This record gives sequence, C-alpha cells and structure tokens, in this order.
Amino acid sequence: MNNKILSIIIPSYNMQEYLHRSIESLLSESIIKDIEIIIVNDGSTDKTLEIAQKYYEKNPTSITIINKKNGHYGSAVNAGIAKASGTYLKVLDADDWFNTEEFILFVKKLHQIPLCDVIFTNWCLNDTYNKEQKFSENFLNPYDYKLNIDELTIKEIPLSFYSFFSLYAITYRTKFLHDIKYKQTEGICYTDVEYIYYPLIKASTAIFLDYNVYQYFIGREDQSINPINLKKNIRHHYKIYQRMIKDYENITSPVKKDIQKTAFIKIASSLYYSYLFSNSPEECKDINLRSLDLTLRKESPEIYNFIANLKYHGLPYITLWRKFKCNFHLLHKLSYILKRH
Repeated sequence: MNNKILSIIIPSYNMQEYLHRSIESLLSESIIKDIEIIIVNDGSTDKTLEIAQKYYEKNPTSITIINKKNGHYGSAVNAGIAKASGTYLKVLDADDWFNTEEFILFVKKLHQIPLCDVIFTNWCLNDTYNKEQKFSENFLNPYDYKLNIDELTIKEIPLSFYSFFSLYAITYRTKFLHDIKYKQTEGICYTDVEYIYYPLIKASTAIFLDYNVYQYFIGREDQSINPINLKKNIRHHYKIYQRMIKDYENITSPVKKDIQKTAFIKIASSLYYSYLFSNSPEECKDINLRSLDLTLRKESPEIYNFIANLKYHGLPYITLWRKFKCNFHLLHKLSYILKRH
C-alpha cells in the first residue's frame, strides 16, 4: 500500500452495528487508490472482524486488517499508527463516519498542500439523544496557509480554535508521529486526550482546511462519554492525568502553552467531576487525587489555579474540595440540592 496520501485508522471493539457506516463513508472510487484504511479489531466478540474481512476481500489494495487481543482504545490506535504508511494519518472511531463528499475534496486537497505536521478541519456533532446536529465554527481565515505554530500569538488564534481541541478536527503527518515515537497509554479508554496533546506540543507547522469531514455520533448507551461510564472508568482518567503531570513541560510558545492548559482542563474536568460527585466509594478506591492535585500545584501553579474555576451547576466544586476538604459524599449531596432548585 505504498504511495497513499492518507491512512485512516478505525479502532473497533464490538462495532458490528456501526462499522458498515464508517467504512462505506470512505469508499469512493475517485479516491480509493489514494487512501489506506486500517481496521483494528480490538478483540471483538461480535461480528466486527467478519464485517471487516468482507470489505477487505472487495478492496485488498486499500484495506488492511489488524486482528489483536483486547487492549482498549490506546492499544488499537498504537497498532494502527505502527502499520500506517500514508503521508498523513487520521483516526475514525468505528461508530462515527466521514461526510463522503467533503472527504473526497479533503483527500484531493492533501496532494496540493505543503507538508505540515498537523492539519485542522471542521467537523459535525450528530446527537441522537437531543435530536440535534451542530457544526463546528470556522477555524481561521485565510485557509490553506501553512503556519509556524511557535511563531503564532494568542491574538492570531480565535477562541473557536480551542473549542475544537479534539480528535475529530486533527490529521497528523504520519512520519511526524513516527519521528516523535508517539504512543498512547494502553489498557484504558479516553486516550484521545493524549492523541491531541502530546503530538500538538511537538508539532512545528499546521494548516487549516475548510472541509467538514468528521461526523461525530452521540447515541450509544455504552459510549465512553456517558456520565455513568465516566464515573465507572474514573481510574482511566486518573492514569492519564498522572502521566500528563509526570510529563509536564514548561512551554514558552504562547499557543502551545494554551494547548497544554486546554488539555489539562479537558481531562481534569472529567476526573475531578467523576471523583467528587461519585456516589460509590468503591469506584474511587486507591485513587489519591489529593496527592496528585498537590503535585500539580508544585509543577504548574498556573494550571492548578486555573482549574479551580471549573464549576458544576454553578458550584466551584474543586475550590470547595481544596478549601474545606469536602469528601465526595458531601459534594454529591450539594449537587443533588442544586439540581432540585
């Protein structure tokens, strides 16, 4: 599969209901020769592998299957990155899809742009719970202009940029990921934060393209972003937060410093919320959040103070927890009272 412009990694675990849609969104005759589709079957127990194999039989020069034991999201992405040979690389979750028309234009555009470490594109949220569709705001004008990330100032980047600190917006240059030896934490979920954070603070160049490629789907009860699953998987957030604090760097680039702050806020909001509003002591067993919080204060007082502003229903829960040593039972009761009023 040499000379492919784009590798698409599809991490898949028990996705028999959705995998058809994600693969079909990629299969346009006009660009199929330009792309490499890597389906990573992460130890599925349903018909995910069988579905992938049927597509491979029809497109053996453009589809690769990696069949592995279950190792969670990070291990599936790592396996795909190691296999990828395209000039660029994008991750597509198996329950999401690409807007095919926009994807075709995007792939064709990749042949025309100068090499960049990271490419940003627009995306769309498809929320079946609330029956709504939301499109991302435009990033930056003009588009199609190669930027040196370290030379940018905060004033040159609109606020909408930080609201799209997400996997859905990002495409990386494959060799760049290989050169920095990027790997996600394995055995846990929610490592998409790592996928955004670690490469971005190493990237030198970026370009913004005006294509609405990624279609993000919300509608599965077992989805990792479900509040019940967020609390259930609190140890996953904790492990990622530990790694990020351990790897903390004093960054001088204004934009990368803000990227770093955004990453910490993204994972901290999930971790502190899940811990402090959990109604099950067992879920929080062996999690020493207070010690980790003090380590953050030592490594980065700025980020430590910044996340104190996070609120839930108007409640500055992190500040209260730090100041009054509130346990999660009390904060849970306060949350319940606020909801009723």
